[in-house]
Amino acid sequence: MLKHAGMLEPQPCMVPSLNDSTSAEFEWRVWVQREARNRLVYNYVMLDQELSLFYDTAPLFTITELRCPLPGPEVLWMSSSSEQWFSAMQSVYGCTTNVNPQLLSTASATPSLYDLFQDFLHDNLSRGQRHLPPQQLRLLLHPLQALLYHLLQMLSCFSDTPGTRRTSARSVTKSSTLHRLEEVQDLLQRWYDLSADYGKANPDCPVTRCNLILYHLISLNAVTDFAEVERFARREAFDRWYWDISQLHKRCIFQRGEAVFHCGQVFRLLRLMPNDRRPAWCSAAMYRATLILWVDSISRIYSGAQANKRDDSGTPQSGSVIIDQATPEDASINAYVWNGTGVAMLTRTDGTRVTLDKPADILSYAIQNLDAGFSSRIGDGIKRKLITLGNNWNVETMAVFPPVSSGS
Repeated sequence: MLKHAGMLEPQPCMVPSLNDSTSAEFEWRVWVQREARNRLVYNYVMLDQELSLFYDTAPLFTITELRCPLPGPEVLWMSSSSEQWFSAMQSVYGCTTNVNPQLLSTASATPSLYDLFQDFLHDNLSRGQRHLPPQQLRLLLHPLQALLYHLLQMLSCFSDTPGTRRTSARSVTKSSTLHRLEEVQDLLQRWYDLSADYGKANPDCPVTRCNLILYHLISLNAVTDFAEVERFARREAFDRWYWDISQLHKRCIFQRGEAVFHCGQVFRLLRLMPNDRRPAWCSAAMYRATLILWVDSISRIYSGAQANKRDDSGTPQSGSVIIDQATPEDASINAYVWNGTGVAMLTRTDGTRVTLDKPADILSYAIQNLDAGFSSRIGDGIKRKLITLGNNWNVETMAVFPPVSSGS
């Protein structure tokens, strides 16, 4: 609809050029009309990204379509009069009366998301002198998520059996696709660095925290297959081999350390957000991170990863890593992710600790956090879903009585 209406197309420069034949009032009203349309477009872009992420589908918009200017600064949008707006324009863009707007750099003054993403790919943004605003950082996640989604779709098409035919040097292979996946992960890290720069100057920005949660959820998609995680929880096509931990990780969790890290960061950031500033999808974010840790905890039971991690009193030994409190810059969390050093733990709302080797404890941890947040139909539905999951899986009993093979 937006595309057919021409709302995605490039637009003339919206920086005003006042002269004897124009008025500030007229320029302001034209700008407001254009700005309203552009904000509508990019609101749909953000919605497209959220729906794509939480429903595990391809985004509808492509980056090459998004040529309309990005939303302008809030100081312009919130101006209540033409005089206030023009004064803000002078401050933001340095424009003055009788200055031809063509002398200004149109691309730099009113870039589109397509322009911004090009600069991001060429690493021009990190060399800039100004912090990228959180709204633009949020929009950059859309093409990054689209890239990741299509690469993961391609990877799912490769067979695990080595090919018998000799492939040419120009053939698309699993290894070449994995290399492209690593490149996208590098781009995600570049995005995080830009967001961290803004976060240092604005540590309490709620938009930045929301952006970071989305970043960690997107990064989780690079190291896990959430569709397979949910299939495992429903026991679909896993009944014959889910006791085989190598198969469980092969299909659900590819990089345990990174997956645990990103899940912990989702929990940490959600806790930092006041209830009245949490996005509508916060319960869904909690659900995704919880289910991934829950599947990992099952693998820990059957691999014996929990052995000797605690003494008889249940007190955690030294070297515990509190994944829902440690920041990404914390040395302990980095040692855990890259070296496997330490024991990953979560913190309940009452301050007690939860290890990652008890599936039921992980579910109760998430339910407590959902109860502590604001009540919503989505949150209540997810809480009931987690309770049902815990009732359907008695993992501790199953660990004592493993299934009998078909040949016995």
